[in-house]
Amino acid sequence: MQVPELSGLLVRPLAERVSEWLDAGKLDADDLDRILTPNACSLVEAGAECMDWVPLEDAEALVALISEQVGGGPGLVEWAETIVDRWLSDSPFAETANAAQGLIDAAGYAASQSSEKLIRNADWRLEAGRDRFSFRVLGLESMSSDLKTLLGALLSRLAEGADRGFDDLRFDGVDGGELRVFGERPAVDEMDDAGLSRLLRAALIA
Repeated sequence: MQVPELSGLLVRPLAERVSEWLDAGKLDADDLDRILTPNACSLVEAGAECMDWVPLEDAEALVALISEQVGGGPGLVEWAETIVDRWLSDSPFAETANAAQGLIDAAGYAASQSSEKLIRNADWRLEAGRDRFSFRVLGLESMSSDLKTLLGALLSRLAEGADRGFDDLRFDGVDGGELRVFGERPAVDEMDDAGLSRLLRAALIA
């Protein structure tokens, strides 16, 4: 099985975040030497081009350093919202979200297409429809739980950006080899023969 690689689209905000902390004095060279690989240090200095694919060990080193600073998984999930907000304003992910508009399975489409922009050498499966979807990325046994947490949060937010009709977008599997992003639409009252919902019909009778 091939080891996944991470896109520069993902690694760039990681490298930029570490660089900002260096400039602000929150981190120093010893912190980088303690956790980062030599190539990851180079990425912090030079930045990752958007179309580059970065070896997993280098991306993992950046995620480990950031996770240490933001308090682990919850901090990574919160930070993912900031990254996606930027992506959806101007990036290939904005194009994916626009292309998904009007599709029955817009959220699942956005999650699957976005995953291919983020991860190379990983397999995925999608079960999607109008009311629910389940998207699985396979072959992630070699990834840390921190990196899978960040990826799950990013894919969830990207799916939500394409279809805001899902009120319960979640992800799981960060401790295994399969990351799953899934969601369902809110339940809708059944319609009666006249096309009225049961709630509205009860109001009319009252």
